[in-house]
Amino acid sequence: MFTRPNFTFLPVVALCLIAVSSAHADFDERYWERYSEIIISADEPSPLLGGVYFEPGNFGGMKTAAPFSDIRVITEGKVEVPYQIITRSPETKTEELNARMLNLSFSKQKEIYLTGLIEGNAAIYNAVDIVSDETNFYCQVQLYGSMDGKDIKVIRGDAVIFDYSREEKLRHTRVTFGNSNFRNIGIKIMCDREKPLRISGLKVLYQRTNPGIETTVHAWISKKEEDIKTKESIVIANISSAFPITKITMSTPDKNFQRRIEIWVKNDSGEWMKRADDIIFNFDTEKIKESKLHVSFPEVSSREIKLVIRNYDSPPVNIANLVVTGYKKMIVFKVDGRQKHYIFWGNQRTRIPQYDISQLIAKHNVGDIRIFTAGIQKMNPKFVGYEKQLPLTERYKYLLYGIVIVAMALLIVLQYKVIKGADKDKS
Repeated sequence: MFTRPNFTFLPVVALCLIAVSSAHADFDERYWERYSEIIISADEPSPLLGGVYFEPGNFGGMKTAAPFSDIRVITEGKVEVPYQIITRSPETKTEELNARMLNLSFSKQKEIYLTGLIEGNAAIYNAVDIVSDETNFYCQVQLYGSMDGKDIKVIRGDAVIFDYSREEKLRHTRVTFGNSNFRNIGIKIMCDREKPLRISGLKVLYQRTNPGIETTVHAWISKKEEDIKTKESIVIANISSAFPITKITMSTPDKNFQRRIEIWVKNDSGEWMKRADDIIFNFDTEKIKESKLHVSFPEVSSREIKLVIRNYDSPPVNIANLVVTGYKKMIVFKVDGRQKHYIFWGNQRTRIPQYDISQLIAKHNVGDIRIFTAGIQKMNPKFVGYEKQLPLTERYKYLLYGIVIVAMALLIVLQYKVIKGADKDKS
């Protein structure tokens, strides 16, 4: 005999699912600690899109674990407005030109003379890589250019290339200069070594960079120490904002040095994580002016950074000051000209929202988007505190455990009744 299924246990199953799941809701201003009004002039026609720049000194209280994930744009009618955060970061493209080496010769003073020809139509270039498989060298480099091979002009006369192979390699073989279009290029390399440096070729490059828009994040050195055992200098700096950073630039009175350097950042759990491994150097003599005192790395948000400088047998480098920078962020949002707009933030437990606005923004030139300003940040008087932002399962953990246990017991009883009823029907 066919038995009609018993669905009396479904409400209990639903109850269990509700009990073990976290409570998620749409925007509720009670869970956002701070807000700021977006100043939009009512005297001008309302644009389709508007933008607000994030400044490192603004939007205090923003979390570092996932910067900007707690940002919400809200109208005065409590409607959530779609937005997208755009980073004004640089774009660098490197193009290698078709160049061939014509001549390689050596003088009695062990100077190296290298000539090359840029083939094809006249082209612009601004960097040369000197190709060598040798290690442990330090050489002064001078670059010359000519259109006809006779009228020779100095492109750059104070460059340097080097390689120091220790436990970690320190290598720099690229010479950069202002844009040049000479078809003939000459390179003079002067090294203080027994044998001339072995050169196998050159690469002529054109580097095009859209510089983006940098912004400085206030930072200060809080600690310096020297580790005698590891022969390392350690510099720790604090950062005033959770604004994402991408570069550290150092200043030092020391000259004529090169060092390996590591950049570490502290995460929200208090653990140090290595972010970059690079070299810094500063050569300043009568004949050489070449330095690199900055380290770039993938964007990260942290309130504390650590520099580890490997000195080996050389004296420590005195880092006098640090400049920490990031690339400006702009929040682009749809404008409802009939209402006021606000930015809310300071919800430590929210997630990054998902909006379908990228295609709309892609149709606009970022430079043409009207920029508004954010007013004074204010504390939200309706904020209920972080404790009440916890998911339901965390706020009422033991109560929910009890509900689950009771629900499971009811399921067993109901299932028993269903089976027993089925047995009666069979008989």
